[in-house]
Amino acid sequence: MFDLLSLVVLDKELIHNSDILVLNSVSFLHDITQLLPNYSKVSLYLDNDTMGSKTTAYLLNHYNNAIDQSGLYKNFKDINEKLVE
Repeated sequence: MFDLLSLVVLDKELIHNSDILVLNSVSFLHDITQLLPNYSKVSLYLDNDTMGSKTTAYLLNHYNNAIDQSGLYKNFKDINEKLVE
């Protein structure tokens, strides 16, 4: 949840112009995969760790509408860590 709040600090319009889905764990990925094709663009803000990278790679390989946004917080584990530094 804190990553979402950090993302909103970086992009205030996002909260007003987007549907937002927060995964508290990548173990919930299976529950949302049927929703992803319904969107023209799916921005991914997963953690820059092993599991986040694997999940991002999976989504990029399976959904043409997925876009990796982790470059916004390169060298940090997540968006929140970037803002704290």
